[in-house]
Amino acid sequence: MKPILLVVAAFAFLSVSVFAQQYDGIKLSTDKPEAGQKISFVYTGIFAKKIYPQITLYYECKGGINGGWKCLDIKHNGAQIEGSFTLPDSTLAFSLKPDNNLASKEIFIFNVFKNGKEAKGALIASAMLYTCGIYDNRKL
Repeated sequence: MKPILLVVAAFAFLSVSVFAQQYDGIKLSTDKPEAGQKISFVYTGIFAKKIYPQITLYYECKGGINGGWKCLDIKHNGAQIEGSFTLPDSTLAFSLKPDNNLASKEIFIFNVFKNGKEAKGALIASAMLYTCGIYDNRKL
């Protein structure tokens, strides 16, 4: 069982590390987000024009501690959504997911950096967000 999990995790690492920081539908105020930092974002994806859009922040922490989630305060500005959040100090990776149809695959996963370099454990934390079905863990 462990070899299968390792293969899945390795695949997830490669997928996340290649694409995690580059998205067309969302732009962060920084290319290298750090824990404890206030980050602003602009979302222009397919759900930006909804009447009542909502974006949820999910995050994974270091030390094997499960992360959490938070519905963000946002401002609907025409065809885009603007908002900001502060990452908890122990965050290694985070994602932003527009709350829309739960079947939607639209989710944006980002690695956290420390002193300009990817934080130790960021890739595994990203893989956890990517592979563990964070679509609506608030109902669990």
